Amino acid sequence: MPRNDGMTSEQIFDAHWKNKGKRASVVTFTDTRKLRGAGGTGFANARPSDRLVTYQGRTFFAEVKSTSEKVSFPYSNIEPMQIGWAKKIVAAGGEYFFFVHALHTDQWFKVPAQFVLTSDKRSAKFTELSPYIWTPEL
Repeated sequence: MPRNDGMTSEQIFDAHWKNKGKRASVVTFTDTRKLRGAGGTGFANARPSDRLVTYQGRTFFAEVKSTSEKVSFPYSNIEPMQIGWAKKIVAAGGEYFFFVHALHTDQWFKVPAQFVLTSDKRSAKFTELSPYIWTPEL
């Protein structure tokens, strides 16, 4: 199982969209972790998600998450700021997805923000996420 540093999952996500060529455009928002990893200091401004994706005329915000948990995806992996942005974007009629990478099975899920925002639970079992299975094409 790969180390859960989030970077591997983001690289897989990016490779999927790069494979789409001109049919896809991906904007990457810089985060603090990347700034510091590049030898920099300081903090990045709050960003709505990891990526803004346009694919065949459809634009959506994409937050890439990875987890080593074996039964469920804990919502505590989502930053409060990301929940706040998801609420605003969904309320304005936009699309926001959490792309969850379950590392122990190498399974991906494209979870609509509404699923998370309307949940009264602290996590979602992977069986509950099965309608949202997503397979990155590399």
